[in-house]
Amino acid sequence: MHGRLPRTHQDLLFALRTAGTIDELSSHERYRQATYDTVAAVFEEHGRFFNEVWAPTNALGDTEGLKWSEEGVTTPESFKDAWAKYVEAGWQGINLDPDYGGMGFPNVVYGLSAETTIAANAALSMLPGLTTGAVELLQHWGPRSRRSGTSPG
Repeated sequence: MHGRLPRTHQDLLFALRTAGTIDELSSHERYRQATYDTVAAVFEEHGRFFNEVWAPTNALGDTEGLKWSEEGVTTPESFKDAWAKYVEAGWQGINLDPDYGGMGFPNVVYGLSAETTIAANAALSMLPGLTTGAVELLQHWGPRSRRSGTSPG
């Protein structure tokens, strides 16, 4: 993708308020921080991050491509940098339990934020999708000794 992503956060907020029932969700203790205004600010920052950090890697991924060898798969260098910044910014944990380093937002917030993630770079977006599933599995079913206080990097 060349240029900037379309500003979709207003569409995401509309979906969240009308179909995602954010007002009802934020009335529950578990999601008390997920007010409409807070989620709006999260979506705004999320959009900025993905415009500036991930979107530029999309075309590079197409031109450089992945490389396979006996040692494994190598991604474009820009993917590694974007992934490191993603983890550092805490986006991996948007819907994960705060007791384990996540932000604790409802899954509907994570699902809608994935729209921006995928639009910025669909290939790179496979990493957080797979990682979220692994983290949720560990949070719910893993031995306590494997449940660290941080989201994965």
